[in-house]
Amino acid sequence: STSTIATIGLVSLISLTAPTGSGTFVTASYNVYNYDRGVIFTPDGHLKQVEYASEASSHCHPLVILPLVLPATSYSDSEEEAIIIMACRTESASGSGSASGARGQSRILQMPLSASPSPHAPSLLFGINGILPDCVALLEEARKELHSTQSSYSGICTPSSISISMMNGGHGVSPFTPCQYASRVAMAMADKCQHNSFGGGIRPFGAEIVVCGLSNSSASIFVTQPSGGMAEYSVSASSGSDSDRGGCEYVMGGTDRMKRQLLDMLSSERENIEKREAEGTASSSSLSKGDRIRLRLKMVVEALVKVYEDEMHANVDTTNDGQGEGDAPAAIISEEIDLVIMHSSKGVYRFDKDRIKKLLEGK
Repeated sequence: STSTIATIGLVSLISLTAPTGSGTFVTASYNVYNYDRGVIFTPDGHLKQVEYASEASSHCHPLVILPLVLPATSYSDSEEEAIIIMACRTESASGSGSASGARGQSRILQMPLSASPSPHAPSLLFGINGILPDCVALLEEARKELHSTQSSYSGICTPSSISISMMNGGHGVSPFTPCQYASRVAMAMADKCQHNSFGGGIRPFGAEIVVCGLSNSSASIFVTQPSGGMAEYSVSASSGSDSDRGGCEYVMGGTDRMKRQLLDMLSSERENIEKREAEGTASSSSLSKGDRIRLRLKMVVEALVKVYEDEMHANVDTTNDGQGEGDAPAAIISEEIDLVIMHSSKGVYRFDKDRIKKLLEGK
């Protein structure tokens, strides 16, 4: 029963926090994946379960999220469009560079917003980091919230449904856009994380999840944390100049060094791309939307490959055994990149290894 579980938890808490004969607290060696084996207090009374749970994400490969609003490029193409690029490394179960060449399990997931989704139907895009069972439990919470909201408000709100709704006097359409659905789903997961972070016989979730939603002129990113916090990053057409409609790169997971390196590389390359776009606009030879997307897709993949290539070389230098110097790490790593793009009007597309190779070759 609940009372029995709570009593057991209390007894465990007392036994774990009892001082030793010398007047000091019992401590355990740090291991992020053992944070759920007991409640650990520091001498000044801080509860470390949430802090340990938050470290789980740093033991995963970093996940890059890049939102962008594409400006109109011509009179015939007068609509702005929003995209979100998501990429990470999915190392195969048999190890990097395995003979099979198979990717590992993807951490980028699509959740359709329609009961009978078409390739271009609105969707939510999820990126997961941390302990897999915890991520699965939170994704189930997201599905429940999505089903509950759609049952209550009859579907989703798209530009075409808005037009139909106006013709019908505003009835029969959900008041939520995909971006607002993403917000509600992320809030439901954050509430679940906060509930578990209070203890009482349950442990915090060792998972960090990003939820992305798009409308025609805005892109929204919501990141849930083990403590129950939720961060929001958004880009919209009302942001101002074209250069202000990007620059919201977010890196989830990985070590602090890898995060900093990725953000520095992405920021530097984005400035170069925006400068090239501005020069093209000034000379009446602006880049097409397809060219703008390809440049940013290539930017993200090259940044991930470069970071891992540097990491591999650093490990070789540290061990000083010379192994791996004759390999082609960039080619190996690029085969393990999971690259997904979500487009406000064209839906979600996942790149295969051959398409990523052609992207890096500029084809």
